[in-house]
Amino acid sequence: MLDGIPAFGGLGAGFTLNQLAPLNLRQVEVVKGASSALYGADAIAGVVNFLTKEPSETPEFSALFNGTTQGGGDVALYYGRRSDNMGWTLMAGASRQPRVDVDGDAYADVPGYEKLTLTPKFTAYPAAGVRLTATFGMLHEDRTGGLVGRPLPTFPIGPPYKESVRSTRIDGAVGATWEMDAERTLAFKTAGAWLTRDAHYGTALSTPARLRFTWKGNIRKRECLRPW
Repeated sequence: MLDGIPAFGGLGAGFTLNQLAPLNLRQVEVVKGASSALYGADAIAGVVNFLTKEPSETPEFSALFNGTTQGGGDVALYYGRRSDNMGWTLMAGASRQPRVDVDGDAYADVPGYEKLTLTPKFTAYPAAGVRLTATFGMLHEDRTGGLVGRPLPTFPIGPPYKESVRSTRIDGAVGATWEMDAERTLAFKTAGAWLTRDAHYGTALSTPARLRFTWKGNIRKRECLRPW
């Protein structure tokens, strides 16, 4: 889940944790056990909730640069600020990894990929105790594997074997929270996600596309924590 919305359930074939940049993450919650009554059938074994950062009056800027011994690299930038009753955050990143044949058998042991991510988030506080949020996310990744260079003479005669997966994911979410009194909070959230993948495995082609919408509304009662 992302900010309490089951945005990734049912789309696991096109999403992994290494596609989630950590710069705009504030907290990760792990709920063990069946949670299907609250989050649907995908939460039969529990849920993981990724909470993103909230804009603050003090501008925040973060940058991440990463490199690997196989020639890969990552660049990610985050910026957020709040002004009066409005606030916004922006996270953008790019990654690249060339195909690498480690053991010299003409097959890629390390797949190559190029990835772009963009995640803006807008927050408004129109009245006391009222909070409105809107989040948009985009991820595009090209991943390639299979043969690297010329095949060895021991390979069977046939077309060169190539693996490639092109994924594009677009998601959005809006939410509203109203602190009704000192004990009750009314919350409503809805989200949608669209995913398409063009996967080539040799001469086979698979192009699945998925569209998913979720919504959630509840009234939460605050718990009073008493010290021992």
